[in-house]
Amino acid sequence: MLRVAILLCLPIAFWGCAVDVPVDAYSVGEVTQDITSADSKLHGKEIAVKGWLGQCGGLDCAIYPSLVDAKLVAEGEAESEAWSAAMDRRLSIGGADDFDRAAMLMQFSEVVLYGQVNATHKKPPTESGNDFGCWDRCDDIKPTSIELLAF
Repeated sequence: MLRVAILLCLPIAFWGCAVDVPVDAYSVGEVTQDITSADSKLHGKEIAVKGWLGQCGGLDCAIYPSLVDAKLVAEGEAESEAWSAAMDRRLSIGGADDFDRAAMLMQFSEVVLYGQVNATHKKPPTESGNDFGCWDRCDDIKPTSIELLAF
């Protein structure tokens, strides 16, 4: 039992504990809107993003504007209209082993994610309607840390 308690507390101690939302934190929607525009103002900047962490590990990790979206992507019917819409609203989080270990314990929780914005993957749709710039574990945000939000 002690091992389990240590395992659960270690990532929180390493990455942060429950906090209030920073005043300058962006919403997932604000960042998504910026990086899908033709001229991103946030590209390359270190920011804080408030949202709901979805499943995190392997080839997928993302922050969503709502818990509903995070759970829909994890549990919903892939390629349905609702699933695709939720996927479009999310920000993909780049991979790092230390980050994944911490994030694994925060899945489906409201968090503040800190990291560098990368606007090179989500491009404005082409005339054909294709707006995919990356398929697996994109790094719309290159993570530096993550914290649980205070209740």
